[in-house]
Amino acid sequence: MTHRRILAAIALLGASMTSAIAAQPVPPFYQSVDWAPDGGRLVFAAVARDWSEPLELFVVSIDGGAPARLAEGRFPSWSPDGRWIAFSSERDGVERILVVRPDGSLEHAVFVGDSSASYPSWSPDGGSLAFMYRGDGTYQLHVGDLADPGAGSLSDVRSLTSAGGLHPAWSPGGDRIAFEADRDGDHHDEIHVITLGNGLETPVAVDSANNIFPRWTADGSAIVYASGEGPEQAIYAVDLDGRRRRVTDSAFYAAPGPTGRALAVIAFEYAEDGARRYHLRVDVPGAVGLDVGLPPSPAPARR
Repeated sequence: MTHRRILAAIALLGASMTSAIAAQPVPPFYQSVDWAPDGGRLVFAAVARDWSEPLELFVVSIDGGAPARLAEGRFPSWSPDGRWIAFSSERDGVERILVVRPDGSLEHAVFVGDSSASYPSWSPDGGSLAFMYRGDGTYQLHVGDLADPGAGSLSDVRSLTSAGGLHPAWSPGGDRIAFEADRDGDHHDEIHVITLGNGLETPVAVDSANNIFPRWTADGSAIVYASGEGPEQAIYAVDLDGRRRRVTDSAFYAAPGPTGRALAVIAFEYAEDGARRYHLRVDVPGAVGLDVGLPPSPAPARR
């Protein structure tokens, strides 16, 4: 069955996932996810078996099959041409930006700074990476050019912000980057958009909730993000004029697919044993999701 048929079948189910109130999580834990540009595969970061293990990257087809391990790392971003996956990982005590082929080959660093660099996001032409870098103790948005991911490293690295910025997401049009930051000082992040031509920042999701992990829809008309905390955390979409709608409940990360309304959603639910269980699923808003990724861990023994 093709992934398009799977998504169509999901849409026909027409029911919502239910959730209950929860406690301690058990592996697998999913941290972040991105799509291949053709929509046929996902790359995700997860703790596979035990909390003592580091986050690892896996690639999986949404048609099924076992996930393939790529590397130790987090926050993967698939290149627009499908040939590379950028990610961050701590090596020799410093988190850095690396790239790897989708088959796990040719892994190498493209940016190593004096402090933590994380959360890469490709420009739509594949020639640059946005990322967050804690050079002065506060994470700021940075951009660097990457003419040859297979052999080179980032060049002309420059800062886009001076008041902080996290989790950049490059717009499909290439002229803007969405990010999160606490600009009003209330200890809750808001979603902002910076225009690359003039550096103008525009707030698009500002309220009393904590708004995190912005991702653009494929047509660039809206930004999907997580909002809230604990069992109330959910996925929202906001248009650039500020109109907001709730997309799905009990989830903390969502990556819109390269076409259509499909989402890759990292969701959670609370089981009877008190464990918070995570799922990576391909979802259509308002429909039951199709679980993909790692098999669930056994339930912990009762004490």
